[in-house]
Order: sequence, then C-alpha cells, then structure tokens
Amino acid sequence: MGTRIRPWATWILCSAILAIGVALMIGNLKATITDYGFVPEDPFRHGGITWLTSFFIHAGLAHLLGNLWFLWLTGDNVEDAFGWRRFLFLIVA
Repeated sequence: MGTRIRPWATWILCSAILAIGVALMIGNLKATITDYGFVPEDPFRHGGITWLTSFFIHAGLAHLLGNLWFLWLTGDNVEDAFGWRRFLFLIVA
C-alpha cells in the first residue's frame, strides 16, 4: 500500500543524515564520536547538544547506510500516518 502524501520530511531528513554522516567520516570520525557522541553517564555534556549530534554520528558506512535504509523504508509510512510535524517531533523526541 502506498502513502497518501509525498514524504518530504523523510526525504529531507535522510538527505541531511547522509550529508552530515559522510562529512563526519571524511573528517576525524573517532574524535567526533568521542566529543559529540551520546554518553549515558553524562547526557547533558556540552549543554545537552549530544542528544542531537548523536543522531547524525554513525560508526561507519555500513551503520550509516543501514540506518538510512530503515528510515527510508519506514519513515514515509510513519510520516503519512502522523503528519510531517508529529513525525519530526517523534524523531526529535
């Protein structure tokens, strides 16, 4: 069954994750993970920004592509059911 809408939020989110993820891999990925990855023992490190930055950091190309594939397959259906605003709220939450 197809979706009733064009899943723009899913497409834009996948594009942003891909662009940022590839850019981080070109740079010093290990340092970025150490500095901006989420650490459960210290969740409000850097003023809590790691809650957001950890969403874009992946351990390697396979991890990045696997997460994008899952988001691509399921995101459009969730966005269709919830609407783009609630879908993005769910992603942020």
